[in-house]
Amino acid sequence: EIAHSSNFLVDLPSSVLILVFLYHITHFRNDKKIIIKSVFLSLIILWVYFLRVNALIMLAPIILYMFFNKELRKLIILSSIILIIGIIAEQVFYLSNGLNLFHNFTIVRNALYHYIPFLPKYSVWEFILRPFEMKYYHDNLFFVIFLTISLILHLYSIAFTKNTTLRAISLFGLITFFVYRYSLVSIANGIVIAMSPINDRYIQFFYYSSLIVLAYAIVQV
Repeated sequence: EIAHSSNFLVDLPSSVLILVFLYHITHFRNDKKIIIKSVFLSLIILWVYFLRVNALIMLAPIILYMFFNKELRKLIILSSIILIIGIIAEQVFYLSNGLNLFHNFTIVRNALYHYIPFLPKYSVWEFILRPFEMKYYHDNLFFVIFLTISLILHLYSIAFTKNTTLRAISLFGLITFFVYRYSLVSIANGIVIAMSPINDRYIQFFYYSSLIVLAYAIVQV
């Protein structure tokens, strides 16, 4: 994070907005303000979507988890409707400017297609173990240990906490880690082409959630 602190990248605002979204949606208790809250939450997620197209896919399990909470179901439905309206407006904007439908998805796919020759290649076991290789962390064994403990604490928080906010943050932290560390383009003849190289800025949210689950574990002790 220090290496990128002087660059305005989408990772930091995206992570902060998701934290704000998870906090507010899990603390909603007043039906009288449901319309205002729905607009507020949908605009946050729409902003996150504009920053990172895949954010909605990664948030889908969290939103589904919230949907089964009766207190939050109406809020989720209203926020989703407003969000869909925003995405439709975005697509209309693309079409009105002579671009294709889902232009934002197309440019990402085309960029990835041209970038494939430069993507890292691994054996299956190298790919599985790559997040824990010390060479990505300047041979810092402490960081690898912290990473391992953090993953365990995320699972612990999801399984045992009764705090909905903490569970949602822990779940999204894990999703962020596994999506960006284990997404692949293809696997053939024992060779895996990873979707992206190891880059800490992609999993900033995981590091933030790591601090939260670590604090939770300390409090429990």
